[in-house]
Amino acid sequence: MLKKVNSNPLESLNIVRSVLDRTYWYNNPMIVSEKFKSIMLNRVIKLYDNIEKKEDKKVFLIVIENLDVYSLNDYKEMIQDIYIKIQTIASGKKIIICPLIEEQKGNTIKSGHFVSYLFKTFDFSFLDDIHGYNSILKITGNLTPEILDQFVKEDAILIFLDDFVGTGRTAIRVYNSYINRLTINKNNAYIASLVTLEKGMENIKNEGINYLYSRKSRCINDLTNDEEIIENFRKSSTRLAKKITSKKYISGYGQSEGLTVMYRTPNNTVPYIWKNNKKNKTLFYRSEV
Repeated sequence: MLKKVNSNPLESLNIVRSVLDRTYWYNNPMIVSEKFKSIMLNRVIKLYDNIEKKEDKKVFLIVIENLDVYSLNDYKEMIQDIYIKIQTIASGKKIIICPLIEEQKGNTIKSGHFVSYLFKTFDFSFLDDIHGYNSILKITGNLTPEILDQFVKEDAILIFLDDFVGTGRTAIRVYNSYINRLTINKNNAYIASLVTLEKGMENIKNEGINYLYSRKSRCINDLTNDEEIIENFRKSSTRLAKKITSKKYISGYGQSEGLTVMYRTPNNTVPYIWKNNKKNKTLFYRSEV
């Protein structure tokens, strides 16, 4: 539970506002609209004022300033980038795109569904004209035996798609759950994501899996090459996680220490960015519903 720390309200306001104004996302209406800016400012101030140690306050602000926050406009650009990469690989072959999700029981909507659906927009007809693409694109929300059979018979390109890859563990597990049941040319099967962390990219490639991504997001260890600074930074970040949120995901899922904010914040991101506590709300809340 947070303990209120004595602070100068005006000083906190000036410090926090100065940091937020230096970020590209706080003043981007595609990310934080004008009517939400004051709410965001107040949330950050409340969290900042309840941090006791001076060095932890500094780390909290550095994390905020270095967040990689992606808007829906970024999604559009990244999807077009992925589309061009897929078409370049396909060279006229049929392309099947499906969400990177485990076989489901029930009707849970995952980020892979959302991103796959965006491939149905009209933008791609323009890209086809610009680049002369002629591959047939099929989007499916459910990789049925019939579609898998079609993939094998037609020597198609199969893309398992998601918005974000963190550690790569889930992506590899889902990919293998399908691939191990098929007799196919693995050279035609790919994992693709809009954004990746270095750790996830390396883990997927180490498995010998084809991987496409548009942008690489940062983690705490990307902020400096000085190992001593990073180690002290991690200690502060851990204290922040325990104080502001809870003991779960102290460093983000899989100890990722991510600084990524998607349209739904990944749990690989340090938890005080996306997890509420009983008294205060966080910056980019991740709904668990």
